[in-house]
Amino acid sequence: MPMSAVPRLCAALALAAAASQCARPAPGGRLEIKGGAGELRVLMPATITTLNPNLRTDELAVVIGRNIFNQLVSLDVDGKVLPDLAHTWEIAADGLSYTFQLRPGVRWHDGAPCTSADVKWSLEAIAQGGGWGRDVASRIAGIETPDPLTVRIRLTAPWAPFLTSLGAFGTFVLPRHLYERGDWANNPANDRPVGTGPFTFVSRANDGTITLAANKQYWNHGPFLDRLVFVILPVVTLFPLLGVVLPLIDRRHRRRIARRYERLRNSAIRGESSSLAAVDAEIESLRKLRREVVEETDVPLMYFGEVFHLTMHIDLVLERLERRRQALIESEAVTHRALNVAAGR
Repeated sequence: MPMSAVPRLCAALALAAAASQCARPAPGGRLEIKGGAGELRVLMPATITTLNPNLRTDELAVVIGRNIFNQLVSLDVDGKVLPDLAHTWEIAADGLSYTFQLRPGVRWHDGAPCTSADVKWSLEAIAQGGGWGRDVASRIAGIETPDPLTVRIRLTAPWAPFLTSLGAFGTFVLPRHLYERGDWANNPANDRPVGTGPFTFVSRANDGTITLAANKQYWNHGPFLDRLVFVILPVVTLFPLLGVVLPLIDRRHRRRIARRYERLRNSAIRGESSSLAAVDAEIESLRKLRREVVEETDVPLMYFGEVFHLTMHIDLVLERLERRRQALIESEAVTHRALNVAAGR
């Protein structure tokens, strides 16, 4: 597998883990738990830019979103379609129409009822706004909502994977009453999400830590935990991570990468560069390091997780350096204008 596929692979593994937060009871079993098992802290490799799991701006938002939102249907670990917000569905003989019956009594975390209007709005917004699930939503010719608990979806053409694709990520049902006015990409609900899922949003700290609490009114079984806390790994861990990965890299590349790593580590210890030229040099060096580690080396499959976290941290450092670079450019421009004014130019 090429190293460039590492982020996608590890993201998929993270999603699978997140999706298993709330187990379903065995047929005939009884399982009705609303917290009690304490707190789980989940390490995240980078800052989350949005908590709207349907937007294409942040893959990691899906990891958190699965705990806050629901879909029409979901998938088990084997890819089998399971009921979620829809408890039953029928497929027309021609494969062009899907009719879903929603669970009665499901409410958003703010107390508003979840209805077929929310499903219709969400799928249309995904298609129009270019969300993760656009490939699925764009195959829809029309959506009818004859009553609050019925959704009838007509496709442009028969497509066998449609039902399964509705259970993949990027097709979460969002609250229409919070999103229907304005641009969904800049909605305040993206920072303080309101869902129908097993956990409710509590807070987001200045360091990026996101805390969720058990939804005591959750309509399904679970959750087991009292709290889910997503902690952002600090940038300083970039260097210990690289120290773990370096011995795994092919000897032909190891020495060159190690030298660059040492220069970057010393630079980080000294603090932020104060000149534009120095920042540009750091950015270029870090980009080369990322390319060499991710694209030009062979690392055993069992260590893909370490490489993934490393590349995420490199990207985070690059993002901060780019902001530092922009600040220096703006500072130099202000200084230049001030000198011109002083000189009467």
